[in-house]
Amino acid sequence: MENSPGLPGRTRKERVRDVTAHVARLSLEELQSYLDEVKGFVDGLKTKYPDALNRKPLHELIGSTANASAIPDDFPGEDSVEGFITYLEQKYKK
Repeated sequence: MENSPGLPGRTRKERVRDVTAHVARLSLEELQSYLDEVKGFVDGLKTKYPDALNRKPLHELIGSTANASAIPDDFPGEDSVEGFITYLEQKYKK
């Protein structure tokens, strides 16, 4: 599993799991907003990158299992899954 930059020992999967635990306590409207944000981000990646479903960070974000040959690299810049997880942590882990 890939460790998150700047967070020794914390994997993307663990960070997503932590955010998800906090999201479970939201109101239905807030939960829908969270789900819409994640879906919009993932849909954007799938549209922009033909190999998006073959990237490990995307699978870690959505909680699915990547195949053994999945690309371990994150997406660049504003498309970074790592950056999106940081955004989710700041917004939903209050």
